[in-house]
Parts: sequence; C-alpha cells; structure tokens
Amino acid sequence: MRLGGIGSAIDVLLDAARTSSATVVHAMLEGPLDGKPSGTARVWRSMGPATRDWTPGSEPTRVISALHAPGVLVIPRHHGWSRPRTPN
Repeated sequence: MRLGGIGSAIDVLLDAARTSSATVVHAMLEGPLDGKPSGTARVWRSMGPATRDWTPGSEPTRVISALHAPGVLVIPRHHGWSRPRTPN
C-alpha cells in the first residue's frame, strides 16, 4: 500500500532502507507511563490533551499497516524523543 502525499517521501525512505537491508525501526510514542502529562516544555503541554488516552497497544500508538513489514522493529516510547540521561 502506497501512502501518497508526505507518505511518498516515507515510502522512498522505507524502500531504500529495506533495499539496503537496513533494519527499519519505528519508535512509537505510547503516552506517559502514569497517564499524566510529563515535562514542562510547551510541546508536552500542547500534546497532553491529544495523547491523554494513549496506552501501549492502543490504536493511535500502532504502526499503520502501510509502514509495517516483516523484519520491522517496533520500540515503545513513553516520554520524549531522546534517550534518558544517565547519572554521572
């Protein structure tokens, strides 16, 4: 299934990754672990209402079928898009 629009660029990227035998990874945001908004950044405050009901495996947190393929690695995420810092 082809996506069209911005999905066309995603299709090209996924096709190139798969053709070169790269592992495709989807890091899916599954909302905050405790169901409460976390962080003080504007992006988290604005996303809070939209992601309030997101839980692991819920519809908005699943990889859409057009992007899924054998060998795809799906990693759940709960806060932010960067690795947590480790204490010094």
